Amino acid sequence: MPGFFSKVLEAARSSVSLRRLFGALVIAGAGASLVALARGNPWGAPWAAARSATASTARAPGTSFERIDRALSRVLDESGIDRAAIKSRIIPVKTDRDSFARAELDLPIPQVTSFTQLNAGIARAAQEAGVTVLDVIELSGHPGVSAGLEITLGLGERETHRLKLQRETIPALAGNEKPAKPRIALVFDDLGASMSGLARELLDLNAPVTFGVIAGLKYSNAFAESARAHGHDVILHIPMEPYDRSDHDPGRNAILHELDEMENLRRLQAHLNGLAHYSGVSNHMGSRVTSDPALMSLVLEAVRQHDRSLFFLDSRTTPFSVVGQEGRRAGVPVLVNNLFLDGPKEVEVDARAQTARVEEIARRRGRAIAIGHLNQETVEAAREAIDRWRNEGIAVVTLSDMAGKDKERRKPAS
Repeated sequence: MPGFFSKVLEAARSSVSLRRLFGALVIAGAGASLVALARGNPWGAPWAAARSATASTARAPGTSFERIDRALSRVLDESGIDRAAIKSRIIPVKTDRDSFARAELDLPIPQVTSFTQLNAGIARAAQEAGVTVLDVIELSGHPGVSAGLEITLGLGERETHRLKLQRETIPALAGNEKPAKPRIALVFDDLGASMSGLARELLDLNAPVTFGVIAGLKYSNAFAESARAHGHDVILHIPMEPYDRSDHDPGRNAILHELDEMENLRRLQAHLNGLAHYSGVSNHMGSRVTSDPALMSLVLEAVRQHDRSLFFLDSRTTPFSVVGQEGRRAGVPVLVNNLFLDGPKEVEVDARAQTARVEEIARRRGRAIAIGHLNQETVEAAREAIDRWRNEGIAVVTLSDMAGKDKERRKPAS
């Protein structure tokens, strides 16, 4: 099944532009926000959207695009961008000599995030990967104050990305409206392989959290049953294809764009029937699948037909996710991850700093969803944050609570 981006992507190489040091530095701010949206384990590949609609070359390992993905992801996971607030578009462009697609992204930059720090890190990543900065425009604001940056990136002379970086804003309350008590849903993914160690510690967390359990692992059903007994929530975590599959295997029975519809449906049914008593579904990895309308339509239709009361959590491993629009078409409620608490193994992310950022998002928007994984720092940071949030009047809730659904689920039909 051809993926959405296979129609708009083109493999190409370029050398980094050394003619504008400022541009190479500015790309740090752009890239930091961009790739921070595309992470997962592995995180996705928004840069892949730069390929041309006329391309016939497959995206092979080692291309400029995958080098950009890897180089940028190492420094971008700490940016703390609110993934749910990103706006993205794929714009067809036609010139006298060329036709291609340009990715456009509106990136809300956290108030506390330093452009200078981001710039320094991404300048190095840009040089590693071979990105050309075609143009940098300072957006005007108040006299003497910049409102942000618009950065155009390209491979050769072809524009591939147009990035608008602006500080995120806090929405004003209407009239005498009082801010609602902030709510945070903590989600821990990739459970089911163990019942001891950190998995055991998660079960003992002093607040209701949500566990993404992968069906078919040794302890999947046992962990899910224990989680519910401890007052936690369980969702089904389905492996889906990422863009950088050459480096990261999504696992057994993953949903893949190269498979025909019947095989992907068979795999979906195996996952949906392979776990008892779950309240929703989410994507494990999946940047390639969640950005493909045809594949996500298939996934969400299968979820709806399996159980109409299920919701879907979009991990937002790519800023080009179509889960929201396809969820509306299929009639499946969709929740969106705001922030990851940690990064892949090769990236150092301060989980405690991320919990502070989650709190900031929740206070601003009234609610926030954060996803973590099974590592000691993340579990300890979550435990500390739960106590802090309770003292500060912030409610820690399950995804079912946030979706307005009862977390006590009946067993999925076999």
